[in-house]
Amino acid sequence: MTDIAPESLALAFVRKDRDERQQDLKVATPAAEEFAQRVVQYALGRSVTFLETAEAIASELGADITEVSAAIADINSEPDFLIQAKAKILSGAYERTYKTCRIYTDIRPVFSESETGFDPQLFFVSHTLQFTAHEGDLDTDYWIHLDPNDVDDLIRVLQRAKAKRLALDNPTDDQ
Repeated sequence: MTDIAPESLALAFVRKDRDERQQDLKVATPAAEEFAQRVVQYALGRSVTFLETAEAIASELGADITEVSAAIADINSEPDFLIQAKAKILSGAYERTYKTCRIYTDIRPVFSESETGFDPQLFFVSHTLQFTAHEGDLDTDYWIHLDPNDVDDLIRVLQRAKAKRLALDNPTDDQ
């Protein structure tokens, strides 16, 4: 599978006729999503007119302003689609985003020196959390030592975050 540049996806959406754009919006094609995100991203946090938004996106994509205006009108006719585009933008609006993680566990000996050499006297469990964060175009690995208590704390915090997400996914009637 080849990657298509985001600009190409957005431009492809703009250049479709109205019926094709409406169909793209119904099935949430990548082209429709990319264009909607551009519209929302440009207007997010700005007091801009429809025309200013259309001009900026037309200039960015090298597209005809009439085509871009028609595409924006189609996007605006689907408010749920715009809300989804805004949510997607806001959900990734962080300096760094989580990519992957892994925990390495090992047993480390503590030695004492004796007449026969070094003898292991004690062993302890050590954990190393490796997580990768995505920042801009780069992935950065972070390595953090965790003792068994840290692992318990991390599990507790993650379970709490999951419980909050589940509560928001399934709100009760009395909330």
